[in-house]
Amino acid sequence: MDGKKATTHWRYLDRLAKDNPRINVETDSIYVYDNNVITSVGVTSGMDLALSLVEEDISREVAMSIAQNLVIYYHRSGGQQQFPAPLKIQSLENQIFRQLCLEIIEHPGEKHSVENMAERVNMSARNFSRRFTQDIGISPGKFVEKVRLDTAKRLLEDSHYPIEKIAKKIGFSGEVLRRSFLCYYGITPSKHREQFGAKGTY
Repeated sequence: MDGKKATTHWRYLDRLAKDNPRINVETDSIYVYDNNVITSVGVTSGMDLALSLVEEDISREVAMSIAQNLVIYYHRSGGQQQFPAPLKIQSLENQIFRQLCLEIIEHPGEKHSVENMAERVNMSARNFSRRFTQDIGISPGKFVEKVRLDTAKRLLEDSHYPIEKIAKKIGFSGEVLRRSFLCYYGITPSKHREQFGAKGTY
């Protein structure tokens, strides 16, 4: 394993790196390829890894059919973080911010300006922005943008909605979605769907 990339469950990342300093430990991946060495972080990520191997060795259609039979999402890429946003938010000690964030995740297309969010938690916009950033680790505006783009990414991969409809669902125009998606993921929504989307008529 010397010089190779690898990952493991988040509880053991520090231990893996400490005990094996020559391994290039990937801390924000759910599975990692490095030539003939493949590692994943747990049971469900192992399913994602197995699907990616089926797609590589056989075909995307077979991998998608397996995912449908198992009733699991397709496709989670290996580069996804170990902590999905809802899991991070549910662990927040601040109940007010936790509830607000979960509402944003559940309804990304609604109005979520800083002023609107601050009013919902009975704070001034300035105080809300400061405290939200302290507790969540990201500004309110960036959090809303991330939730919307993550939602768009999932819909591009798992649905046949037209891109304009996806944009409307998350509170964006089609052009804003295209620009924001390209900036955040380095690829346009249409190209992302071509590579990772469900087959069919869009």
